[in-house]
Amino acid sequence: MGLIHGVKSQVLCSLVAQRPSKPLARVQIPAPASRNFVSEVRDMDKQLIDKQLKSVFVSENKDDALQRLKEFKSECIESYPRQTYSLEKKVNYLLTYFQYPHAIRRSIHSNSIIERMNKEVRR
Repeated sequence: MGLIHGVKSQVLCSLVAQRPSKPLARVQIPAPASRNFVSEVRDMDKQLIDKQLKSVFVSENKDDALQRLKEFKSECIESYPRQTYSLEKKVNYLLTYFQYPHAIRRSIHSNSIIERMNKEVRR
């Protein structure tokens, strides 16, 4: 019994070692990140902050987005330091989608298209 169990363990370990690992996601979808930030601010500030964050994420290029983000941070850091710091930590992931062609950025920007496609596949 011990020998058979040892062989099974070796086979299982070799199969696990040969299994390809899943690549890590390099893109964090900006829409949920924006919603998370806005959900943690005062009601009177929500509309303005949402508009400012959207202007960051729909910029034409990464440099423009970084400039808009810098302006956003300078306005929000005093009122919302924790949320601003959290957003700043994620900025590399949030702006990764700028390396993709402009035509597909919109589909990356929001996960609703992905959710809809998954729903259709499950049917």
